Formats: sequence, C-alpha cells, structure tokens
Amino acid sequence: MSIIDPIQLLSPVFSGDTPKPVVAVAAAAESHVLQSVARAYKDGIADFILIGDVAAMRAIATVDGLDLDAFELVDEPNALAATKAAVLAVRSGRANALMKGLVETTPLLRAVLDKEHGIRGDHRLSHLAMFLMPKALYPKPLFLTDAAVNIQPDLKLYTDIIENSVGAMRALGVAHPTLALVCGKEKVDPNMPVTADYAELAARNAAGWLPEATVYGPVALDGAVSPAAARTKGISHADAGNADAIVVPDLAAGNMLHKSLTIFAGLPVGSVVLGAKAPIIISSRSDSAENKLLSIALGAAISRVSD
Repeated sequence: MSIIDPIQLLSPVFSGDTPKPVVAVAAAAESHVLQSVARAYKDGIADFILIGDVAAMRAIATVDGLDLDAFELVDEPNALAATKAAVLAVRSGRANALMKGLVETTPLLRAVLDKEHGIRGDHRLSHLAMFLMPKALYPKPLFLTDAAVNIQPDLKLYTDIIENSVGAMRALGVAHPTLALVCGKEKVDPNMPVTADYAELAARNAAGWLPEATVYGPVALDGAVSPAAARTKGISHADAGNADAIVVPDLAAGNMLHKSLTIFAGLPVGSVVLGAKAPIIISSRSDSAENKLLSIALGAAISRVSD
C-alpha cells in the first residue's frame, strides 16, 4: 500500500485556505518520527515544532537525508522536560496538536492531564485508531476504540469514548458514523455485564443521543463488519455488517484486535488520543514512518476542523 494513501484519503479535509496546523513533537530525535514529519511537511499537512535533543536530530537527519531547516528546533535532551515543553506549546496556542516522539505514553499523558500546566479537556481521554483496509477485505477505513488508554470502561466512560470518536470521525469526513458495540454476545447476558451497558448505549442513541451517528449493539465482530454474517445470524439492524468503527469492551480486547490487524494482516494504522483540548498524535515507538505519517494526518485533520 502506497504511503500516499492517507493524503488521498483525507485530501478533502486539507483542501481550502485553512492555515496549516502546527504540531509540537515531544522528544523528536527518532528516525521514523523525523521521516514522517518531513513527509507531512512536504505534503502540506502541518508545520512542526521539534522539541528534544537537537544534536541527535541533526545527526539522524544527516544519515536519513532529511532537511530540518524548515522547522523550529527546541533543544531539550531530557525526554520528560521535552514532553512538558511540547504540552506547553499547545496550551499557549503556539501549536494545535501534540505528537509523541521517543517518549513513553504514560508520562506524555500525565503531562497532558496535569491540572495546572496540562491541556485537559471536558471528556476523559480515549484512543482512536484508523486502519486502511484493502478494498477486497473491507470497503472503507475501519476505526477502533479504545485499544490503548482505558482499561475497563464503565457506562460513563463508554459515553465519553463514543462521543470523542464520533466528533473525530466526523472531522475526518465520515458524515454519519456507524459504531458497532462489539463483544462476544449479541443479546443482554447477566454473565457478561458489558452487554447491558451496550444495550443502554444503543437505546440512548435510538432515543436521540448523538443523532449525527448510529450506535448499535451488543454485536459480535462478524455481525459488525460482515453483511453476510449479519444476515445469517438474523441481525435486523439496518447497519449490521457495515460498521465504520468498532467499540471494544475493554483494553485487552482492543489491544489484541489492534495487534492482530497490524501484525498478521500488516494493515497501515494511524492513532490519536482524543478528549484533550487538542488531538494527541500517538503511535508506538516502533511504528513505521508510514504509520506515523497516517497518525499525523489524522491529528492534523482533526485539529483543523476543531479550531
């Protein structure tokens, strides 16, 4: 799959005269990070403030044949201090999105949520991934939430996860997102409490919650993404088998599904964390430059619409 796919996919969002968003990158001295930043800048997706060990950045750029002259470079070799500086750049309005570089997720999110200096928003934080699907496998990108932040959501947290996802998906051009509430059952089962939460969320949606989206479940994975399986199982919901997004019951299920799609299927994926005052571009430190580019495109597109 060509690296240009995320640019083509999100090109309607990037069209027009809206100024490019600025992304503050925390601990930017990493090869795949700098490659994806350089590509995103070249394609007009975003401008960047690169915060980290500048000498290391320049050494990497020399080896990789990258030009960093277009970027603001802030020298802060300590990863934690670089993270705090990147969050401050967003908080002060100098940047519109935050990007994770060579730093662990936990201290990054801790800086985001800092009550005095962070960029905490009105919702709880949640993770949203977007997989680019081969047309033969699925006819559109598939979103997944939450595979990285919330371990065991309750009803209130599911509400935030879904509202975060719907807002982001609409910003990315999905006019009326369909979210399937996925678990191992398709009816309420007292032995699986999540089914009752899912039924409550679906009932709320039917009663008018989030009229700009469709939320249904509980449903198993095949009934969410396979029209044939939905018909065979007698699932009557009009959108069965046609989900834009999979909502998983907990982080364990989400993480396994996420890694199955990336490791076994090799699908390109971009990831953002939502719920803060700005999108957080967050992917694995081991992710390819292509996946990091897709994550940048997602975060930049969301920030453009949100501003």
